[in-house]
Amino acid sequence: MKITNYQALVLLELEDTNNNNGMWREELAENLSTPSTTLYDNLIRLKRKNLVEKYEENDGMRGRNKVLWFTTILGKRAINVIQEGMK
Repeated sequence: MKITNYQALVLLELEDTNNNNGMWREELAENLSTPSTTLYDNLIRLKRKNLVEKYEENDGMRGRNKVLWFTTILGKRAINVIQEGMK
């Protein structure tokens, strides 16, 4: 499976910042200093590769649900490989 440098950066940022609670796309875009649309496209590509998954948080109010992104077990293994390559 091949991922781009930017996708690797997204995975590392997801792992470093919010390991268990997930991360909202707007926060992730702010941390990476990239547009949220670019980030969303790459998150969808990572989701297709089963490296991340999303969880929709419904608070019972009107409006859109808050979507949190998590790394999967396969994503955590990919992060370990990335980190080993950085040493």
